[in-house]
Amino acid sequence: MNYKDCYILWSWDGTLVDTTPRHVSLASQIISKNFGVTPQFAMKKYLELLGIPFGVQIQRLFPGADQVVIDRSVMEYDARKMKEIYEEMIDFPDIFATIEGVHEAFPGINQVISSLAEEDLIGEWVTTRGLLPFFSDICGRESGTKVDHISMISQLNRQARICLVSSFVRDMCLPAKCLGVDVSQIRTRSFMRSKAFSFTEDKVNLDWITAMIDIL
Repeated sequence: MNYKDCYILWSWDGTLVDTTPRHVSLASQIISKNFGVTPQFAMKKYLELLGIPFGVQIQRLFPGADQVVIDRSVMEYDARKMKEIYEEMIDFPDIFATIEGVHEAFPGINQVISSLAEEDLIGEWVTTRGLLPFFSDICGRESGTKVDHISMISQLNRQARICLVSSFVRDMCLPAKCLGVDVSQIRTRSFMRSKAFSFTEDKVNLDWITAMIDIL
């Protein structure tokens, strides 16, 4: 069987690389400093909106906030994250065998990274880890949000069947937002890397991915 119409969309932060705790810490510091709330309150609110662009999070948390302050916060976040989060990334050890296993088990399948991080940054990670042969595309912030990435794939291939793999429960709401896309062809499943954030599963493996593909 050929799986050329099947797409595995891998979220990157928190799914392939262990960056979520550091994102939470950095964002909470900046929100607390620039908007006069406690770090605990900032962390709680940030976690409620985890997985969407930082500037959008701030606008939703503080409607009517000074745009200058919002822009300054986003600029600080973008500048600091490169050193504090991405300079020394920790990979989840279970993920490499899974990515290679999916490639071997499902001939022709498309594995795509869908993320709000910069495409060059993700591309460097993919290349240095020797994963380039297993991915057909990298969709980062330059290509929009996960909704945009799903819509783009569906427009390029009307027969596309899409599995989104993410550690963010919020991502599980994405299919309903993808207007113009046959949502019956999209499956999502969330798992959790850190029990501190109260998700359900702590790892993803080939059996887990196979179960998703089987129901498409």
